[in-house]
Amino acid sequence: MHTENLKSIPLWIRLPNLELKYWSISSLSKIGSLIGIPIKTDQYTKSKTMIQYARLLIEVPIEGPFPDYVDFFNEKGQLIRQQVQFEWKPTKCTHCHMLGHTNDICKKKKEVRKEWRPIIQGVSATQNITSTLPQRETPVRHNSLPSSSAQDQEIHKEVRKNDTPTTPMDNIASWNIRGLNWPNKQEDVKMFPHSNKIGLVGLLEIKIKEKNIQKVASNLFPSWRWIHNFHLNSRGRIWVAWRPSTYQIKLIRMSEQLIHCEVTQLSTNKHFYLSMIYGLNHEQQRESLWNDLMDISSSIDRAWCLMGDFNTLRFKEDRIGGNEVQDSDIRELATLLDACEIHDLKSSGAYYSWMNKTIWSRIDHVFLNDLWYDSFDYTHSSYLPNSLSDHTPILLQFPSSPRPPSVFQYCDMWSKHKEFNNIILSHKDVITRSPMLSLCGLLKRFRHPLRSLHRDNFSDLRNQQVRARNTLESLQELHHQHSNNNSMAYQEKEAWERYISILSSSIDLIKQ
Repeated sequence: MHTENLKSIPLWIRLPNLELKYWSISSLSKIGSLIGIPIKTDQYTKSKTMIQYARLLIEVPIEGPFPDYVDFFNEKGQLIRQQVQFEWKPTKCTHCHMLGHTNDICKKKKEVRKEWRPIIQGVSATQNITSTLPQRETPVRHNSLPSSSAQDQEIHKEVRKNDTPTTPMDNIASWNIRGLNWPNKQEDVKMFPHSNKIGLVGLLEIKIKEKNIQKVASNLFPSWRWIHNFHLNSRGRIWVAWRPSTYQIKLIRMSEQLIHCEVTQLSTNKHFYLSMIYGLNHEQQRESLWNDLMDISSSIDRAWCLMGDFNTLRFKEDRIGGNEVQDSDIRELATLLDACEIHDLKSSGAYYSWMNKTIWSRIDHVFLNDLWYDSFDYTHSSYLPNSLSDHTPILLQFPSSPRPPSVFQYCDMWSKHKEFNNIILSHKDVITRSPMLSLCGLLKRFRHPLRSLHRDNFSDLRNQQVRARNTLESLQELHHQHSNNNSMAYQEKEAWERYISILSSSIDLIKQ
């Protein structure tokens, strides 16, 4: 069969262990559309009489890709990874356009004399970058061609065209591992990048000597490249490592508490800034970190991600146990986020990122600027189990799920917030030209501050509602035990008012 003009083909796929709540026609169609064009389900799937897997007929491009899994977000905003099994995958020859064999064994293809040529690899940054690649295998030459040259681009195009589609190792992670001298912990960390498809990782608070880093790197990250700030702090605060086949890194700025880089994601050829953070323990020590980040933000002109252990809280609910959280404890991050125009990224997994026997707190964070969403359609963060550390790793993921077009819509609940009037009054002097043009100008000016207001106060109402209710119930129990305590009564009243406010906002949002 000649298939030169055949662009797509119907194939049966299986979705093993798919939860029954996703077996409706509409849900299966949405999942199937992540792969191709859904056509129909089989009778067993329709009647739900054989629930080991759901079976769909999908029209897919004949040349793939044929993914092993798809990612989608459920009704709670949680990332779901669903395995996909193709009952058959077509093999097509790119030379004769016939099905059933590949290009390398095509009988109609003339024999081509093959000649081995070494590929010269370029290095994106020359300062403080080290590689665990043995020199005899991949020599790094300062006069080598940059990887963006036409020759390298053609090589990469050919590899991508002929390789079997695989899952990109594009995920980014940060993890305060609290020491890496223990061999057992080294083995644990060694499995971490592969099991989570990580192409770039920041390890924090390493606590190994600089003279031992080459030995440890060769064990943990064979064939990776890395930079560190050990020369600025003998305890080894920050260590950034990456796969050279997945990312290119250019070091821009380094201090005792941060490594700031320009990053190129090779699978998409997208560029962004990444700041890997380790905040020191005392507030006075962190002042230099905030100043550095504010200085960096003034020159940011593209997507920017900040992640790591900031050693400070975002909200009052971010700590259980220990001393009561004061306004001063959350003022640091609030000031930073406002000055740098960055915000939280929605996450799943564990809420508290650091714990000991009595205290649980969320001091590890991921922040993005608004320009991030101009480059990446969908990004999600997960707080993973902490394993042998007392900190949870943070995983930044790039699912293939499309992001719906961004539409600005006014929400009634905004008007009840104490900052709403200040936002409106600060833009009242924009009225010029015709009334309609003035209205359009006002809406454009309002859009950014109102989105920031929503993001900081209303983006996760469901979680806020749960936390506020738990806080209220805890204070009510304490008040019953100390009924004459006026301070306790005042705290309960504040918690009650906050819970009512969140419930009212939830109702307003439902009515929109």
